[in-house]
Formats: sequence, C-alpha cells, structure tokens
Amino acid sequence: MAKLNRQHKIILLVVLGLLATVSGYAYGQFHNHNYNYMAPNDDRIIDGVQVGPMAVGGLSLEEAADKLISWSQTALSQVVRFNYEGKVWERTLADLGIEINWKAALEEASKAGKQGNFWQRYSLWATAKEEGYQILVPYKFDEARTASIIATMTDELTIEPVEATRTINAQNEVIISAEKPGLRIDSQKAARELQAQLGSGPTEPMNKKLNVALRKTEIPPQVTRADLEKQRINSLLASYTTSFATSSANRSYNIKVAAEAIDNHLLAPGETFSFNQVVGPRSQEAGYKEALVIVKNEMVPGLGGGVCQVSTTLYNAVLRANLLVVERSNHSLPVSYVPVGWDATVTYGGIDFKFRNHYEGYLLLKTQIKGKNFT
Repeated sequence: MAKLNRQHKIILLVVLGLLATVSGYAYGQFHNHNYNYMAPNDDRIIDGVQVGPMAVGGLSLEEAADKLISWSQTALSQVVRFNYEGKVWERTLADLGIEINWKAALEEASKAGKQGNFWQRYSLWATAKEEGYQILVPYKFDEARTASIIATMTDELTIEPVEATRTINAQNEVIISAEKPGLRIDSQKAARELQAQLGSGPTEPMNKKLNVALRKTEIPPQVTRADLEKQRINSLLASYTTSFATSSANRSYNIKVAAEAIDNHLLAPGETFSFNQVVGPRSQEAGYKEALVIVKNEMVPGLGGGVCQVSTTLYNAVLRANLLVVERSNHSLPVSYVPVGWDATVTYGGIDFKFRNHYEGYLLLKTQIKGKNFT
C-alpha cells in the first residue's frame, strides 16, 4: 500500500511538473512575442483587430469610434450612377438611405480577447497578433426604403395606367373603353442590383464604379374592361322624373347636393341600398342650406329641405325596376311632385329609404338635373 501511495505521489509530481513547464513555456512565449496583455476591463482593443478595412488594434474605444465614423462617412459618400436610355441620376449611398452599423462592429471589437478564461483570451490574442482578427461591417440596407427613394428620383419617367371606363351616351347605351397599362422604373430590382454590387461590406480602396442600369416595368390598371363587363351593366333598367320649383334657390340647391351624392353609386348583387348611409347627414358641413321641410304635419324651415324629392324620385324608379323595397315611409302631408302615396320621406338618423338588388348583375344609379326636372 505504501509503495502504491509513493507511485501516486510520483505521478502527481510529474503531472504538476508538466503543467508548470507548459504554463511557463506559454507565459514565456506570451512575453517573448510581446503580446499586448489586457485585463478584461481594459477599454483598449487588442492588437491585430480590424473592423472592415480599418485597423483598430491598440486603440481606445473613443479613438476607434472617431476612426470608424470618418471611415463610414467616406464609404457612404460613394456615388451611384443610375442610367436609363442615356438619362443619368447620381446619388450617394447616404442619399439612398444606406447606413453602416459601425457601432455594433466596435462593440464586437471591444469584447475580442476580453471574455472567457485566461487560455481562451490567450488563444484569441495569439491568433489576432499573428494572423489578424477581422470583423465584417456590412451595409445596413433597407431594400424597401432604397427602392422608394429610387422610385421618387425617377418619377418623371412614370406613365400612369389608363383605367377602363364606362360611359352612357344620350341614347342610354353603355360603352366600355379598354384599359392600358402604365410604365415605371422597376425600383425594387434596381435596389437589389445595388445591394449585390455592394457585397458583404465596404472595402479599401472604395469602389468608385457603382453603376445601376434601370429597367421599366408595367403598372397594371386597377380597373379593366373585363372587370366592368363582369358587372353586367348593359342597359337602362328604369327611370323616373319629377319637377321642382326653381323659385326656391335653396331647395333647388339641396336637391342638386343630394342627387350628386347618389350619382354613379354601384350596388352589388344582393346588396341593400340605404339612402341615409349613402347621402349622409344633411348639415351645413355637407353643403346643405335651409329650406322648407315637413315636420309634424307642418311646413317649417330646416336644413336639407328638398332632399326628400331625391329619395321619392329614386323610390319611383326602384318600383319600375321591380326591385325589392326594404324600408319606405310616406310624408305626413301630401307632396306636389308625385301622386299621393308614391312618396318616400327620409330623415337622417331616423326614417330611411332602403331597397335590395336581387338581380345577378350590378346596379348603377345615375342622376340628372335639367332645368326644373330631376331624373
């Protein structure tokens, strides 16, 4: 047993001796190579560290920041030439919203060789001193932002699309004109091409030949002939005309305002039309004036007098189109512009006139005022 203990002691002494030798050798090597030993709380950057093309080893964080700011400004001052059929625009990378995140790179540099145990720090110090330690600083590139800047820059080349239109002539014939696509610079493609040219990040010397060839792309129209044809608006379904006295200027004006509110209104198949919802409040802000209205069996001045003639005329056209009336009420007094019982009164926030489109196609409401006649 004593002999075994002595053997264990001898082995332990040998191991300790070897560790001391290795440690001494490493320590000697560390000092013989004149490494810049730094404690983890030292704010200087270890030797051999490079941020992008800039050597920052041995510098304090403040010194390195000043160097990186100057370098970033130079890098972002590079000019990009955009070309389209002989027309050229020149913008710097900074103009195009591109940035360099040097702060993140500096933070990484400040931590190099300052983390982990002694051996981990020593290994990184040795590598940085002998081979260098490179920290990449890519451009901070927001493709959508840069594309938007390019689109604004080249807006003069944009040709807006022509939408398909529907017109109705004096014979109530429906005429549909064809659409035409527009053209604009493909700014997203240009931004992606620029990003590809910039690569992984700024280098020294700065690339002075940043050229982007621009190309056009179509702008599809929002409304096509096919869209309008699908609505199946192809002929006059019904109409009705009432007359109004032009002696009351305010009442005539209110009829015009309400008529314009429902003009060109589209009603989809199965949809219910609400007069109050479409026309909105009868207020001064909406453009209405004071004229006579029927309130509790009396004619009294009120905002929007005359609007009920619009709802009544519409009601009679709806009846002739065989549409389903959902809600409708008479005035408390007879009105002069339709036979008794053929009127439809409305009050915003109260009585409404509603009907439903039960046809398979859309309905298009059109209004017209000629002289003292409202259709």
